[in-house]
Amino acid sequence: MKEKSLEVTNYEANLKLHYEAKRKELDILLTSSMPTQLSTIKTLLWMNIVMIGLMMQIFRSIPLTTIAKGFFLLSIVSICITLAAMLIKRVKSYGVIDDIEYASKLHDNEWTVSKGLADMLSAAHNSIMDNRDVIVQRAKLMHIATWITLFSILFLCLSVWFRPIQNEDIQMADEKTQKPIPSPITPEVGKLHENSVKRPQEAPKPKPSEQKK
Repeated sequence: MKEKSLEVTNYEANLKLHYEAKRKELDILLTSSMPTQLSTIKTLLWMNIVMIGLMMQIFRSIPLTTIAKGFFLLSIVSICITLAAMLIKRVKSYGVIDDIEYASKLHDNEWTVSKGLADMLSAAHNSIMDNRDVIVQRAKLMHIATWITLFSILFLCLSVWFRPIQNEDIQMADEKTQKPIPSPITPEVGKLHENSVKRPQEAPKPKPSEQKK
């Protein structure tokens, strides 16, 4: 068996170091960075859904204010942005050569191992760049959705704060619109009975002087 030259051996060692470093970076992206982003996106999504449900319960019996309408608009926009961020390139790149017959295509010489390591390093690097691009795109959308969600929380607090004032205005308006209904005047039962039943008048008694005559 022909021994490898010092140049080939050193080149293989450098390729192994670079490949191990790239592989660790790719593992961090796949197992930590991307799942953390998805968890944050889901948190933003559920926060907006819960706040919308809370606002619907608060304004169930009273009309919506302008602030409440602004809250609903911001929350819906935030939900759409988070869904768009979640759907960006759902297929991950794992940095593996998919060709099963790749090893059989390599020429058998002293550079065979180096060529295989170089191709694996290139695949890992391309996978890292693809996953980085996904992370950056999601981060931009998450940044926008986070700020919109913060404004939604502010609008929610203002809506709850001004709700008692709105209730008082509605009650005052109802009191002004309601006209007093006059109650029917009914005569008292005793007087009605006295008026309806007439007693027979008695004949006047004769005076004593008239009786003597």
